[in-house]
Amino acid sequence: MKILKALVVMAGVGMLAGCASIQTASVSDFNGQNLTIDKSKKDVAHINGSTWGLYFLKWGLITGSTDTVGDVAFMKDTVRVDKVVNIVTAKSKEMGGKDAVDMQSSCSSMMIPIPFPFLFYIKEVSVSANSVKPVK
Repeated sequence: MKILKALVVMAGVGMLAGCASIQTASVSDFNGQNLTIDKSKKDVAHINGSTWGLYFLKWGLITGSTDTVGDVAFMKDTVRVDKVVNIVTAKSKEMGGKDAVDMQSSCSSMMIPIPFPFLFYIKEVSVSANSVKPVK
């Protein structure tokens, strides 16, 4: 019975696990402030991308898809800095940016102590950058 309860809890957590997202703030949101002090560059946007998911030891079970942002990926290790940098720089390029400057990343994980400690984790990676382009 305890194992059944643990599996139900894990299934509930699994249904909530796994998301990738990209958010932007455009030039109109900057209140007249500049993203870069380089006068040869024009601001495009501030971009933040993130993904998180459920892992068993080091293997991804349910994670956010970095191939199709907003979808879920099963049995893939997508919660990695390189994967999120890829979606942030792709969004920068899509918005007309030529450079992504002041890039920062953050990685975290949290153990889920049910049913056994140190087996299941929620991992998250977040990357943000400022998108700029040359002044014409």
